[in-house]
Amino acid sequence: MACLITEWWVLTELGEADYSPLGGRKVELRCQSGSRFGGRAKVSACKDISTAQVASIANSIVKVELLLFFHSNPMAMDSAKGLSMWLGRDQKAIEQAANELVEAMILRRYGEGEDAVYALADDPEVRRALMDFVSTTLSSKERRNAFLKQLMRGEAKKQ
Repeated sequence: MACLITEWWVLTELGEADYSPLGGRKVELRCQSGSRFGGRAKVSACKDISTAQVASIANSIVKVELLLFFHSNPMAMDSAKGLSMWLGRDQKAIEQAANELVEAMILRRYGEGEDAVYALADDPEVRRALMDFVSTTLSSKERRNAFLKQLMRGEAKKQ
């Protein structure tokens, strides 16, 4: 068994034979306090990703807030409920946005349903692209305001 130790969590892969036919390894997350989360996590190959791709994926205010949260807290792992408390957003909106970021391979999801825990992907290219996106698009007040206005216009058109 291989273990990956992060700031607060231990990820234990439960053997090479535990692959799901739909993809992903069976994993167990264990908090230092002893809490456990089980399920299947999608394990993907590293993916080249650009700052422009991160910007196109960040197509909602909730996704931008999630990206900023994980940029500021790269070792964080939390459920949609926990993230909704940190960000002051609706849990369902957080869950939907986080799942879309999982599909884009920016976040990783461990477990399913309400027990799912989200974390920033380990891929150094993803982390670099996120850092570049934040520093180029969101660091200055003028750029951040322009980007957020564009997002709000896009969200208003959807309604």
